Amino acid sequence: AFLDARPQVLFNAAEFLFLFLPAVLVGFFTLFAVFGRSAAIMWLIGASLYFYLAWNPSHIWVIGVSLTGNYVAARLLLAENRRTAKSFRLVVLWCGVILNTGFLLSFKILAGGLWGSGSFIATYSIAIPLAVSFVTFQQIAFLVDIYKGRILEIGLKEYLLYILFFPQLVMGPIVHYREIVPQFHKESFGRPNGQDISIGLAIFLVGLAKKLVLADSIAPFVNEAFEIGPEGLSFFDAWAAAIAFQFQIYFDFSGYADMAIGLARMISIRLPLNFDSPFRAVDRFDVWRRWHVSFGAFMRQYVFFPLCRSRKFRLDPIAALIVTVMISAFWHGVGLTFTIWGLIQGALMWSHHLRHRWAAQNKWPRLLAGGLPVAVRIALTFLVTAVIGVMFRSPDLDTAFRVYAGMLGAEGIIWPLRLAGFLPAELADVARDLVLDGTTVLYMAVAAVVIWGLPTTANLFEHYWTAIDQRNNPPQNKLSSLFPADERVRFRLTARWGILFGMLLVLIIIHFLQPSRFIYYQF
Repeated sequence: AFLDARPQVLFNAAEFLFLFLPAVLVGFFTLFAVFGRSAAIMWLIGASLYFYLAWNPSHIWVIGVSLTGNYVAARLLLAENRRTAKSFRLVVLWCGVILNTGFLLSFKILAGGLWGSGSFIATYSIAIPLAVSFVTFQQIAFLVDIYKGRILEIGLKEYLLYILFFPQLVMGPIVHYREIVPQFHKESFGRPNGQDISIGLAIFLVGLAKKLVLADSIAPFVNEAFEIGPEGLSFFDAWAAAIAFQFQIYFDFSGYADMAIGLARMISIRLPLNFDSPFRAVDRFDVWRRWHVSFGAFMRQYVFFPLCRSRKFRLDPIAALIVTVMISAFWHGVGLTFTIWGLIQGALMWSHHLRHRWAAQNKWPRLLAGGLPVAVRIALTFLVTAVIGVMFRSPDLDTAFRVYAGMLGAEGIIWPLRLAGFLPAELADVARDLVLDGTTVLYMAVAAVVIWGLPTTANLFEHYWTAIDQRNNPPQNKLSSLFPADERVRFRLTARWGILFGMLLVLIIIHFLQPSRFIYYQF
C-alpha cells in the first residue's frame, strides 16, 4: 500500500504555491478573526491532514495509531507525575519509546526485506509511510521531555498541531513541544503580519528555487549515472556523478529546510534551523553539526548523552558515538549500502577523535592535527563526503563498486568528444561522448558558486532571521566568500529586492514542469 503513491500536494508543485497555500492562509486568518484561536488551530490541523493524506489516504491509520498511542502515554505520564509514582512513569516512558521505535523499525525492516527497498531509490515508490520517521522521533522527544518535567501540561489541539503542522511534518525539522506550542498562544499568532508574510514568502521562494532550478536540474544526470550498466562509468563520468549527487541532495534538502521555515514564518511561527552549509564544514563532526541540524541535535540529546551517562549501561564515548552513527544509518535504511555508509562514517569520526587526542599529546605533526588552512580542510572534507556519498546513493553494492571502479580509472580515462580537437592524437583516439552533458556542467557550476560563494539563507535574511538553533555548539569557522561583496548582500523589504524576487518567481515557474519528490521523503 505504500508503493507507487504519487502525491497531489508537494512544496515544489504549482498547485501548492498557487492553490493550497493561499487557501490555508486565507482560511487561517479569517477563522481566527471571526471565531478565535481554537478555530484557527483546527483549520491548520485539517489542512495538515489533507496535506499528509494527499500522498496516500491509506496512511491514515499510521498517523492515527501514532497520535493516539503517544497522547495516551503522555496523559499517563502527566497524571503519574503528580502522584510521583516514579517507577510506573518509567515503565510508561520505556513502553512509549519501545513501541515508537518498534513501529518505525517494522516499516524499515519490511522496506529492506519483504519490499526490497532498503537502499536508495530515486522514484516515487517509497517503501515506508510518509513522515513516519520524523514523527516517531518527535514523539519520542515529546515523551522524554514530559518524563523529565520539561512539559507540565498538554492540550489535545495543541498536541495535534505540534505533530501534524504541515511545514515540518514530512521532513522535519524535528521540533520540541516546548519550543512550538507556546508560540500558538502568543498575541502575534493568528493576526496577519505583513512583514512575516513577506519574509516567509521570500524565504520559501529561495528554497523553492534551490529545489526546482538546481536540485531537479542536476537529478537526471545523477539518475542516469547511477543506473549504470555492466559497461561501467568512465573516470570523468564517475567523479562527476559523485559530486553532482552531493549538489543534488544539498539543494534538495536545503531547499526543503528553507521552505519549511518560510511557510511557518508566514503565520508567525519560528521553526528550528535544519541546514547550515554542511559543505563549508572542516571535518566529519562539523558536517554532522551542519547537516540535518535538528536530527543531529536529537541524536546527541536523546541517544548519545544517555548512552554515555546511563548509570546501568554506560558506554565509552567512542562506543556511544559508533552506536549513535549506526542508528542514524539504520534510520536511513536497513540495506547493505546504508549499513556500510554508516560504518564508514563511524570509522571516520572515530579516527578524527583519535587524531585530536593524539595531537593534544603531541604525537602528531601540527598539519595532521588540523593545522591546514580552512579552505583546504573544507575541500578535503567535501571530497571525502562525495566519495562515501556514492555508497549512500547507490541502489545496491554492485552499482557502488562499479562507480568506485570508474573513479579509480578502471574503465579508462575517456576524454569528452568535444575536446578531441584540442587533444594530442593518441588521446583523441579515445575520446567519446560522456554521460555528463554541457547543461549539467553549467548547473553544477552555478551550484558550486551558490554553495561556496553566496550568502547562506540565514545570512541573506540576517536582518529578519528568527529560526531557532537547537545546537549547543554551533560551528564557529567561516570560509571567506568567493565574492568580496558577499557580506554586503542582505535582503531588505525594498522595491529593488521585490523586483529581484519577481524575477526569481518567473525562473521558478519556468521550472514547474513535473515536480519530483524530495530525497528525504523515503526516509
